Amino acid sequence: MLVDKALSSEDPGFRQAALGAAASSGRPDAANYLLSLEDKRMRSYDRIGLIFGVAGNAGTRDLGIDWILANYDKLLAGGDGIFITSRLPQALAVQCGADQADRIDAKVGASIRKANVGLLNYQRTLESIRHCGVLRQAKSAEIDTALANAK
Repeated sequence: MLVDKALSSEDPGFRQAALGAAASSGRPDAANYLLSLEDKRMRSYDRIGLIFGVAGNAGTRDLGIDWILANYDKLLAGGDGIFITSRLPQALAVQCGADQADRIDAKVGASIRKANVGLLNYQRTLESIRHCGVLRQAKSAEIDTALANAK
């Protein structure tokens, strides 16, 4: 009901807030529904907001990233390809570690390089994901100690 009201509204603030609330629910069933939603009232900005909301929530993060990787070529081929794909790498930045960066690059890297849309943003995202893994590894003992002492 919330999604239908959002898509029926011409108020961009309400649309963004309502769709963002639905996408950020952390519920896999809602995430699957939203990611597969094909509604002619949906705008490019709505779609990217849904994707970011699902990928940015801990409860649906893996589902969202898997969906992005599985549907990247479809998103690129869509009428809003440049709009979405220039921003999409930022949604992938919730990952951490060289293994995740390699997985992402193996799935979508060739398509991004071929399209040459958002390439610098994509490269920066991969670098950030790799740096996260290095930092996590370097600081994990300190973090474990701090958490143990906080109890």
